[in-house]
Amino acid sequence: MAKIKTIEEFPKSDLYKFFAQNPFVQKCINEGRIFQSYWQGKYSINSCSFIDADKKMNKVEICTNLKNIFGISDERFDEKYAMAISGDGQEYRRISTLHSSSLLALLCFYSVSEDRPLTMEIDGQEVEFFQSLFEYKNLIGKDAAGKEHNSNMDVVLIGKNSADESVILFLESKFSEYLAHGKYDEISFVYDDIYKDLTAKGQPIEGLEIIRGSNTWSILAAPGCPQQYCQGIKQMISHYQGVRKGFMKKEGKKYAHIYLGDILFKFPEDVDKGYESYNSYVGLYRQLACALNNLKFSVFPIIDKLYRLLRIFACKLNIKVKPTFKVLETSLSYLDVLRDFELDPLVKEFYRM
Repeated sequence: MAKIKTIEEFPKSDLYKFFAQNPFVQKCINEGRIFQSYWQGKYSINSCSFIDADKKMNKVEICTNLKNIFGISDERFDEKYAMAISGDGQEYRRISTLHSSSLLALLCFYSVSEDRPLTMEIDGQEVEFFQSLFEYKNLIGKDAAGKEHNSNMDVVLIGKNSADESVILFLESKFSEYLAHGKYDEISFVYDDIYKDLTAKGQPIEGLEIIRGSNTWSILAAPGCPQQYCQGIKQMISHYQGVRKGFMKKEGKKYAHIYLGDILFKFPEDVDKGYESYNSYVGLYRQLACALNNLKFSVFPIIDKLYRLLRIFACKLNIKVKPTFKVLETSLSYLDVLRDFELDPLVKEFYRM
C-alpha cells in the first residue's frame, strides 16, 4: 500500500526528519494526503509524494491537489504551475515530491507580481521584482551529433532597480540536492569553449578538478579532497552558457542588467550537521562565480562603477546601452530572500520559514 498512514511509516533519512517533525506534515498524513513516491516502476521507501501513483492523476488534477493541500486560491498559481512542469520528462509528477526543489521554487515565487512585489538587494542596488517565470529555456547549442542542448532555469524574476533600470535575474533553485556529494562526468563537448576558458590558467575551484577527456568533460574532487556536490557546479556552468550565448543574443537588449545566481534552502543542523554541506557548496559556488566573472568576455570588469553611473545617466536620457551580465558571487538563501515576503501561510508552515 502506497499511502503513508502513520509517522512511523515515514522515510528514516536525515532529510525526512525535517518533514517528520512538522505538524503540517503530520496533519497531511492523518488526512491521507501523503504517499510513497513511485519511480522507475516501484514505490520508494526513501521518498514521499503528495499524489497517489495508483490514481494516475493528470496535470490539472495534480495542480488542483497542490492548491488544496496548501490552501492556495490565487488563480495565478495554475499558470505558473504549467510553466514549472514544462521541462523535460515527468516533471508534473516529480513536482509533487515533498523534497522537490521545483515545488519549493513554485510555492515561494508563483505570486510575485505588481500587487505582490518581492524586494531584494542585488549587486548593491535595491530591486523590486514584479514578475516570475519558471523552467525558462535558454538555447546552448548543438553537439557534434546534432543534438540540441538547453539550459532550463528553475526561476526567473523580472523587475526594476532603484535607478528605474530593467533587471532580470536567473536562479537555480536548490532544496536538498547539495546534501548529495559525488563527481559529475559525461559533460558534452557542446560546452567545450567555456570549460577551456575556465581551466586555461589552472583549476578555478579549490578542491575540485575539471578534466577534459577524449569525448567529454568531468568534474570531481581533487586528490586527497572530500567529495563535493559537483552536479551543482556543472549546472551553473551550463546556465552561464545558456544565458550568455542563448538569452543575451536573443532577448538581452530588453534588459539593462542581467544576473545569474543560485538560491539554496538552508536546513537545520539535525539535517545538515554544522551546516557543512551548505557552507561547502556556497564556497564552491563563490569560487566558480568569481572565475566566470573574470573571464575575458565579462562586461566592463575594470570600470564597472563608472559604467554604472553612465548607465543611470543614459537611462534618464532614454539612451539604449549594452546590457550588463554578471554572476552573483554570493549564494542567495530562501529564508533571507523571503523573510519579508508574504508567503501563503501553509507554505510557510511546511518549509518552517
